[in-house]
Amino acid sequence: MVQFAIDMAESTGMKAIRLDVIRGNLPAETLYPNLGFIYIDTLAVFYDRIGRLEFELYERPIIAPGQIKNKV
Repeated sequence: MVQFAIDMAESTGMKAIRLDVIRGNLPAETLYPNLGFIYIDTLAVFYDRIGRLEFELYERPIIAPGQIKNKV
């Protein structure tokens, strides 16, 4: 599904995909960087029923076909 989202983003001209994962979800924390996602930050959110959860935020820049990636 993640690869499908990447393909759709590339084909529709999106600039980036952003997603989050609950900290400790090791399969996702491993998968996302392998698909080009960059760790951005961790955000703590408090929910009345379950308490505090920490979310790791990721972003994947989308490079459209023919577009040259700028060096930083």
